[in-house]
Amino acid sequence: GPNAPPVFLHGVGRVPIIAWEILGNLDFPDLAVGLQTTRSIEIINTGEVPLSITPLLGSECDGFLLEDPTPFVIGVGAGGSVGVVFAPEAPGAYACDLNLGVMVDAVSITGSAHEPGTSWTVEPDSLNFGTIGVGSNHTLPLVITNTGEADIALELGMDDPSGYYQLTNIVGNMNLQ
Repeated sequence: GPNAPPVFLHGVGRVPIIAWEILGNLDFPDLAVGLQTTRSIEIINTGEVPLSITPLLGSECDGFLLEDPTPFVIGVGAGGSVGVVFAPEAPGAYACDLNLGVMVDAVSITGSAHEPGTSWTVEPDSLNFGTIGVGSNHTLPLVITNTGEADIALELGMDDPSGYYQLTNIVGNMNLQ
């Protein structure tokens, strides 16, 4: 006021702190071609201003896809996640960057792929029909299980010149997933 002495104010401004922490990683394990898997990272905002995140894969990101490329904002003290799908189309090593916008550094993505292996089990390994009366028949099950990483094309048939045995239920070709 008019009768009071002036009060001098002093302060120093600074640029707000922009900081974050990344939890998790995008190093994918070796995967068979034709399969896919997903991994996510979480971004924790440890700074003083909201973080604007715009997920975008780098130019050499064949084999990787974003679960959701929608931009989002992470408030101070909060977290947000970005999911990446690894779906390799050929064997080999894969690497690229996941860009997160201008405020947050890019995250590297790695993975490798191999040709899918085939394996199966057949149970039982032999069928014993025992003694069967003339004019009768007896059916025993044979279970084939695909234990590999790829579909198996089966060509079912019997090599029985006597004609005493035959396949029932499934005859011919089939795809076993």
